[in-house]
Amino acid sequence: MDKTRDLDSLSSSKECEDPKDSGWHEVGWQPTIFPFAAKPGPRDAAAELNSHLPADFLELFITDELLQHILHHNNLYANQSMQKQTDKKGGRESLHAKDLSP
Repeated sequence: MDKTRDLDSLSSSKECEDPKDSGWHEVGWQPTIFPFAAKPGPRDAAAELNSHLPADFLELFITDELLQHILHHNNLYANQSMQKQTDKKGGRESLHAKDLSP
């Protein structure tokens, strides 16, 4: 028997209709349900955030250290790209964290 089948023949196959042949789990199997004991909702700084602006929420995750890392690699990539260009017109300047603050 050829083990390769196209999707049409698989979906019309009789074995897909019979749950006993599914191969996923035993018949009558039930998952273990664990009780949820935690208090739902935001915690710590997120709970204290008194703003609905996406940028304010994002600041909870984007630290200055992460931003510096992204800027460093952005500038590294830009410098590598500019070195490859023969025409220096329209080149990019390096970005710094102070350039991003309002």
